[in-house]
Amino acid sequence: MNRHTSLSLCAALALATGLPAQAASIALQPSATTVLQGQAFTLDLVIDAADVYPGQTGGLYGGEVIIRFDPAQVSFGTPTLAAGVNLYLPLASETAGGQQTLTFGFDNAPETGTVATLGFTAIGSAGATAAFDIEDNDDFSGSFAAYYPTYKRFDPAFIDTAVQISAVPAPGAAWLLATGVAGLGALGRRRRQAQRDS
Repeated sequence: MNRHTSLSLCAALALATGLPAQAASIALQPSATTVLQGQAFTLDLVIDAADVYPGQTGGLYGGEVIIRFDPAQVSFGTPTLAAGVNLYLPLASETAGGQQTLTFGFDNAPETGTVATLGFTAIGSAGATAAFDIEDNDDFSGSFAAYYPTYKRFDPAFIDTAVQISAVPAPGAAWLLATGVAGLGALGRRRRQAQRDS
C-alpha cells in the first residue's frame, strides 16, 4: 500500500466516524387514509428517535422539516404543537410550481410520539390521491439533533404518506336504494299471500 492510498483510507475513516447516527424516523401519519370531498382530516408529524441513544429515555430532539403537497387536492388549515414542543423556526407556507410547502423548525420534541398535528381539508376531485412529501429542510448537512444526554446529530428516515379522496354519497341514492329494498320486500309478501289464497 503506497502512502497516497494510506492517507486516502485514513481520511475516509475519519469522515465515516464523524458521520451522524442513522437511526430514527420522522413520519406523517394521516387520521384517515380515505376522506370524503370537503372533509377535514389531520396529519400527525411523528418522531421515533429511540435508537439515537439506545437504552436511554427522556431525551429532547429537534430539527427542521419541509412538507410538500398539491394545493389543488387539499387546503391547509391549522397546526397544533404537542405539549412542550417549541418552534424555533416559525411555520412558513409558500406555493410555487403547483406545490405548496410548509416549513418549520421544532425542538423539545419527545423521543417518540407526535410533534405536531396539521389540519387539512380534502378539496380535490373524487378518486384523486393527495400525496404528502416530507424531508429535512437542511439538505446540506442535516438539521436533526438530540440534545440530551449530549448533543448528537442524527439523520432520520423520512416517511411520506398519501390520502385518497372519495365522493360524498348522494342522499338521493341512499333513499332510492332503501325504496327499492322496501319494494322488493312488499312484492315478496304479496306473492306469498297470493300463494296462500289459491
